Amino acid sequence: MEKINAIKGGTEVQVNDNGDTIVCNFGSQEFYADFTELIDNLEKVKKYVSTEEFTRKPEIEQLRIMIGKTNEIMSDIDRVFGERTCKKVFGEITPSPILITDFFDQIIPIAQRYANGRNKELLEKYSRERDGGSINHNRNRQNRRHHK
Repeated sequence: MEKINAIKGGTEVQVNDNGDTIVCNFGSQEFYADFTELIDNLEKVKKYVSTEEFTRKPEIEQLRIMIGKTNEIMSDIDRVFGERTCKKVFGEITPSPILITDFFDQIIPIAQRYANGRNKELLEKYSRERDGGSINHNRNRQNRRHHK
């Protein structure tokens, strides 16, 4: 009688210096469907914060809106990568867009190593290198220094 072993797509990824891990099921079609939806939501937020409607609001209102949008993204991240992922990755804060970008900068190459076929194409499509990245880290660092 022929026999095959169960094939599982979960990959354990350490996400902090405490040794906390998440399990990414890179072999799951649902993972990539949810991942695609997460990226689409990120793109919508990116477009919204570029609108005149958003930029005309007072700075404190912009910040409150961004906190709300970031909490929505964090819920999406937890849905895609597993419950409590954001707490493990970011701690007890609402992370800045730079921290969220850093998370994706680190997780996408791992996912690309484990992806195959169509799933790999999806990851490459949504990789920051696609459009040269959405955040210029050097410019943001310079702006933070300038505004201190």
